[in-house]
Amino acid sequence: EIGYKTSLFENKVIADMAVFYIDWKNQQIYRTVPSGRGSMLKNAGSSTSKGFELSMRAEPVKDLETMLSFGYTDAAFEDYVKDSLTNYSGNTFPNVPLFTMSLRAGKLFRFMSGFVEGIKINASYNLIGDIFWNEKNTASQEKYGLVDGNISIRTELFNIDFWFKNLLDTQYNAF
Repeated sequence: EIGYKTSLFENKVIADMAVFYIDWKNQQIYRTVPSGRGSMLKNAGSSTSKGFELSMRAEPVKDLETMLSFGYTDAAFEDYVKDSLTNYSGNTFPNVPLFTMSLRAGKLFRFMSGFVEGIKINASYNLIGDIFWNEKNTASQEKYGLVDGNISIRTELFNIDFWFKNLLDTQYNAF
């Protein structure tokens, strides 16, 4: 893996970039047990995983934070012959999304006096790419996005936080 971090515009923008390449020999993966409940560790031959990650954080104006990140992964079995009838070579790893993306913004509203010092509102959108659930690549989850958020009421003595998950009620399968 090789990466680079930099700050721009008097530290108002922070950027991170990385590329990676992994060459596995004698890889092991988790496979669902035949009952469908739980998983077990199994040998999976050799494989490669390559991709990149980018992220940028910015504070364009005081008390407004923004973030954008994107990651791409091409992870596949190079040589994975289970038995004389089953060859998974070339298939995508299970449980590794093709890409992930996240957008986030947060704004702090400060109060000059009173018991409440400020209120911070955060919102995020997370997009998860296609995921295969097994090494056969026959069970999968299509890409989906989640909208989350929170409101934080800040005082000198304590904070009160209200969290909101999956505000659009997106239906998806997770492992």
